[in-house]
Amino acid sequence: MKITCALSSAAIVPENECHASSHTRIAARPHGVPIDPRTLRLGIPRSYFLSLLDPQVASAFDSACERLRDAGATLDEVSIPHAGDISAIYLHIVLTEAAAYHAKTLERRPEDYTPNVRVRLEMGRYVLGEDYARALRGRELIRREVDAALDPHDVGRRRGHWSFPKLRRRATSS
Repeated sequence: MKITCALSSAAIVPENECHASSHTRIAARPHGVPIDPRTLRLGIPRSYFLSLLDPQVASAFDSACERLRDAGATLDEVSIPHAGDISAIYLHIVLTEAAAYHAKTLERRPEDYTPNVRVRLEMGRYVLGEDYARALRGRELIRREVDAALDPHDVGRRRGHWSFPKLRRRATSS
């Protein structure tokens, strides 16, 4: 519900101090000046990411997309072919890196960790090096797929930074 409320009272305005690249399709404007939605082209990775949403959240998202379309924005369905591998890749990287980061404390003061956290950190000790290396390659593959899918759109990772048009609340009349 909060997402719907935020979108219903928001105007899209450009970044002015974030790390957006200079080649974004959205022209620079003074802070607070709304972007004409007819100039927006957004990529929607529906096949994986949106299939995981709670039905109420998915409905709110679909309503927001429809409002953007009605306002003239172009919304393209995009594909990230290996998105289904994200969970496995994430776990192999995060568990391993967290175990390495916390290794000294886990050895010296294991009681400082809750049982659930301690178990996860200990699991990271048993991820094989070859699995970790494979996960790093998988992360890079998915990063390239995301970049390729979103590159022609107004939201995406550009030159190592994510670029998003900002949403700003519009004054509403009571």
